[in-house]
Amino acid sequence: MVAITSFSPSKGSHFSWSPESGESYAAENFARLDVRYPDRLDGELYFVDDTIAFTPAELSRAPAEVLGRNSHGTSYRATLENGLLLTVKWLREGVAKQRKDFAKEAKNFANIMHPNVVGLRGYYWGPPQTEKLILSDYVSPGSHASFLYDRPGKKGPPLAWSQRLKISVDVERGLNHLHFDREVPHGNLKATNILLDGPDLDARVADYCLHRLTTQAGTIEQILDAGVLGYRAPELAASKKPLPSFKSDVYAFGVILLVLLLSMPICMVLTRASLRVQGMIVGSDLWWKKSDLLDKQLIGEMFLAQKDAELQLQWLERKIVLYKD
Repeated sequence: MVAITSFSPSKGSHFSWSPESGESYAAENFARLDVRYPDRLDGELYFVDDTIAFTPAELSRAPAEVLGRNSHGTSYRATLENGLLLTVKWLREGVAKQRKDFAKEAKNFANIMHPNVVGLRGYYWGPPQTEKLILSDYVSPGSHASFLYDRPGKKGPPLAWSQRLKISVDVERGLNHLHFDREVPHGNLKATNILLDGPDLDARVADYCLHRLTTQAGTIEQILDAGVLGYRAPELAASKKPLPSFKSDVYAFGVILLVLLLSMPICMVLTRASLRVQGMIVGSDLWWKKSDLLDKQLIGEMFLAQKDAELQLQWLERKIVLYKD
């Protein structure tokens, strides 16, 4: 890893960090966190490869827009002076492992490169033990959730059935790479951690393997958060020391598929006492009885897709008969 030292942001910095508060305020559409000890910021910036390089001071001057918050901290979009866009996750106090273990795990992610996985670019480690940043690729135009149900100000039609099928395949490929090529579970799969990239909306999984960088307490908080949102596997809920696994990823992936059909947060669905998820996804009769829960736009598209598939199958069967003759 390449390390660049001396993080010394100026007083006019748009990109500074607070160990005391997760709150932020907007200034000209940008976010900034107050730094309690600006004179003590003298940390190191590590890159996982040599494809990018900038100083901590350049990072501190980058305008930062809030993307979201979760149990680990706050994520920002940072725009560097050279035009490079990065997602920067500020880890709140007490979440990250000790420096040696953190660096060892981060190094393991250095060569994770896959079109359906968001790449890790580096991290910052400050002298105050509370100042830790994770740098990754910025993916636009937004998350899977923002296209399905969280659409404030979004223009254009909702996702079509064909697009949703493509997203599900992309996510499966990203998970397959993590599970079989890297032999690590994602550990935090949910709609907000599936990012859609470019005009074709290629899906890329983000925020993977955070449990490898965090303490046991941080991992438990992440799993509790997943439970509130409806993505926690039953075995994780029953364990005193839960740890994400390949099986829990598969459970979360099943929830993602359900969200693709419903176009609503799964936690909203699970609060309806009359809904039995197993009954909805097993057996066509029950499925159609619950069709009022489906995204109304999909029902017609799915019917047409089924008819088209049947016609293609009939054509293929005729070709097979002609071939045998």
